[in-house]
Amino acid sequence: MTTNRNLLTALAFASLAGLAPGLRAEQSSTRLVNIALQDETRRLPADNTAMFTAATRRVSIALDVLANMESKTSLAGTMVTVVDAQGEAKEFKADNNGIVNITNASEGPHAVVASNDDAHGASLFVFQEQKAGDAIEADLVESTPARMTMLNISADGLLPLIDDYLGDVDSSPFADDVIAADIGIDVEFGYQVELGPNGELNGQVISLGGGGRSLAGNTIVILKNGQAVARDVTDAQGQFTVVGVRPGIHGLVAAGPAGYTAFAFQAVSADTITKNESSDALTLVSTRTMAAKKVPVVMISQKMVAPAVNSVKQYYTASAARAASAA
Repeated sequence: MTTNRNLLTALAFASLAGLAPGLRAEQSSTRLVNIALQDETRRLPADNTAMFTAATRRVSIALDVLANMESKTSLAGTMVTVVDAQGEAKEFKADNNGIVNITNASEGPHAVVASNDDAHGASLFVFQEQKAGDAIEADLVESTPARMTMLNISADGLLPLIDDYLGDVDSSPFADDVIAADIGIDVEFGYQVELGPNGELNGQVISLGGGGRSLAGNTIVILKNGQAVARDVTDAQGQFTVVGVRPGIHGLVAAGPAGYTAFAFQAVSADTITKNESSDALTLVSTRTMAAKKVPVVMISQKMVAPAVNSVKQYYTASAARAASAA
């Protein structure tokens, strides 16, 4: 990523050489900011990639509600819908360990939507084939599932957020977007985000479509224990800020013109990072990477949204029917 940005910076300065002296400083600053933001809104965190081998063509994803072991929601049997870039959906179930094995995987972006009675998650992943190499690398791919976080939330808490903020998919300016072929991969952030002063949480929407289109108007809702505690609407660059967020596990639901997503993350204070400590028997999400300064919000693209959301609503409808018949 650094190399790409350095190259873009050099090109930007070169293109400014002909500007009038009085305009160079202001216009160069604006152009460089725009270049950096365009790069940022199209780069996928490594967390949102999943590998498979040609031998099995199986992608494994471990569902995770980011809680301590004593209070974790059971993820066995969680219904998982996988939607490809053409909008075709397939259904799978998580095993007793909360791992879903997606068979006949193909390369490219896929929406992965998981729902049970107590938790929900919806993320965009790019599936990648492990190219021919040594057997050790192939074994690592087979034994190391990608992680997908889920927030604890009920149907009554989730469905209004989808209905109120997602809007009409067909009328979205992103509805006919072609998903970028040259997807950039950024570093892993481990679903850990550093808070600023006064509990400030900054974020950035990432869209694989868009083609430079404005990312304004996507509603971001931050939840704690299934209840909304903060919300904001993205600006034209897809950025947002909420304040008063406390350290701990939170859910995030984003819906709007750019698509939809729902996941859990751990907010940590700068002091926690400095001291490298954890509290309340919670396991820090990742010890391999530093917490992100902004939470990356990767949107499920509009072509995948309708079947993804339909799978959520169908699950909750069936769940309500089961509960009624058991009463």
